[in-house]
Amino acid sequence: MLLVGRTKVPYEQLFSLSRKELKALVKGHEIDQRELVETLRVHALIGLQPHVKKGANINAYKIWPLPWDNLGKPLESTPQDFAKAKKLLEIASKIKTNVKSKNTG
Repeated sequence: MLLVGRTKVPYEQLFSLSRKELKALVKGHEIDQRELVETLRVHALIGLQPHVKKGANINAYKIWPLPWDNLGKPLESTPQDFAKAKKLLEIASKIKTNVKSKNTG
């Protein structure tokens, strides 16, 4: 079993883990693997730099693009988004007061 060897968790303990513990274990393993690949990419860049022309614009992202490099920027809220959120909050507060009045009346 691949998970047992890479996470160094004994086989007997692996099956006694809860779902939450197993997810945390897998996520930790993925983070370790990602850090390892990032380190390899930096070492590749360092190894290539002496062989590249002066002034050449190279970076780690151009040499070895990785899937998680282009996750995209977080979306910025627009004034229209704030207006929609304000309307939704007003509607929610009206519903809340209606429910309270029905329960007490």
